[in-house]
Amino acid sequence: RRMGASVYLVAPRTYLGEDLCGSLHLWQDEGTPEGELARKLLTKGNPIPPMHVKRTLSRALLAQAIPFLFASTASDVLRDGDGRVAGILIANRAGRQAIVAKTVVDASERGTVARLAGGESRGGTGGTLTAERVVLVKADEPRAAGTQRVPFTSGKLALAYEVHQLHLAYPDFSTASRAQAEQIARDLTYRKGQLRASERVRVAWPDPVGDVPDVLVLGTRLSQPAAEEGLGQELGRRAAAEALARPALTGVHVPGTASPGTLDVREPLRGARPASDPAQTVRAAAAALPVWAEVDVLVVGGGTTGAPAAITAARRGAKVLVIEFQEGLGGTGTLGLIGKAYHGRSAGFSKEVPFPDESFRVEDKMEWFRHEIRKAGGQIWFGTLGCGAVMEGRRVRGGVVANTAGRGAVLAKVVIDATGSADLAVAAGAESLVSGAGDSLAVQGAGLPIRPPGNYYVNTDYLLVDETDMVDTWRALAGALETMRGNAYDVGPLLQTRERRRVVGDHVLRY
Repeated sequence: RRMGASVYLVAPRTYLGEDLCGSLHLWQDEGTPEGELARKLLTKGNPIPPMHVKRTLSRALLAQAIPFLFASTASDVLRDGDGRVAGILIANRAGRQAIVAKTVVDASERGTVARLAGGESRGGTGGTLTAERVVLVKADEPRAAGTQRVPFTSGKLALAYEVHQLHLAYPDFSTASRAQAEQIARDLTYRKGQLRASERVRVAWPDPVGDVPDVLVLGTRLSQPAAEEGLGQELGRRAAAEALARPALTGVHVPGTASPGTLDVREPLRGARPASDPAQTVRAAAAALPVWAEVDVLVVGGGTTGAPAAITAARRGAKVLVIEFQEGLGGTGTLGLIGKAYHGRSAGFSKEVPFPDESFRVEDKMEWFRHEIRKAGGQIWFGTLGCGAVMEGRRVRGGVVANTAGRGAVLAKVVIDATGSADLAVAAGAESLVSGAGDSLAVQGAGLPIRPPGNYYVNTDYLLVDETDMVDTWRALAGALETMRGNAYDVGPLLQTRERRRVVGDHVLRY
């Protein structure tokens, strides 16, 4: 940006700094911070709180007037009339949108854009890898066998990050293989009463992908901010120079790779703001979508409804796959920090589900859901977004999903839309309505909580947010960072929305 190039940043999570915050590796192993940003991020002694990382990076972008978008992942590459890379398509809850660009900097964990652009992997295709998973516990808890500890103080709490070194089997580096290794890592490292655990394992992938024309790749890296800022600056200089030297883009389109078939994909294509039509569009040719899995029941969303639905279906013998974008299961009742019941009848399955209290924490409830699904034979893919429906005529035959591997399809006999905003149902063609649109009974607020270590109930209500509007969601997430206490440990990853988009049912109650 400082060299005069226009820049747009796409963030895969609901915050910035996913390499540090997602792994909970929040300390500097070696080296001295040398860059302006690294000196703001890193402190001597105590590890840095996740909130500090997220707020510092957000402010750095805002200070340079760089637009950025949360919870979006690269799903395809754009090409110009000469066949050169001309930007990317991103997938998110609003559907898919195009970002036209002369140069792409691929700083994703797996080199997603470069792989989609045809870059070849250099290295192994599978095997046993050394991985790290970090768990935050009270300092007076007995140390888990074979772990290292990094002390940390948050307010008056004496805590410790326990670092587990694991050896995980990856038959290949597909989504299913990486998801299975992630579940095994959680099996091996969970301990009752833990205050926090990293949302993903930290791995040095042995199959980096090299640069492709018009795509600059950061490559495999482990979170070392002291070194990475310099790498980022060099990539930025190269990207700006190449972009400013490239002629105006013409003929931008999405190439096709279609093959005849009986199934179709339906997904929203109206832009990041669903209420308005985009001013510009690109033409996309028909394209085949890889099938990543085929199951009896696909549950899209593992929140307060999706996780119980998955448990029940798996217990009845169905082959179940849960797709969940967040780091854990339970939705608003866990990661949303509204962890206790307000009213309800404790009977049947509801009586079986434990609620957090002073001894049973949010992490424990997320683990309970995860354990019950796996015990019944179900699969779970974290960090994966449902962004469309696979159709056979008017019948839903599966879901379109996106993650660090790009975009694929999961076929299923039954699909449960537990997204909370009817994302797949609307993509499939269901009629919907939103709060405040004439016939709704009420409009309730939303919030974004602070996330103190171990706390299970932080109920806030100070926002109005449409979660199907990615710009509105970005404003809420980025804006809330500026309203929270400066010494807060972290911010919740999930908006506390009470009302969302819903399908128009067979019967509608009007006031």
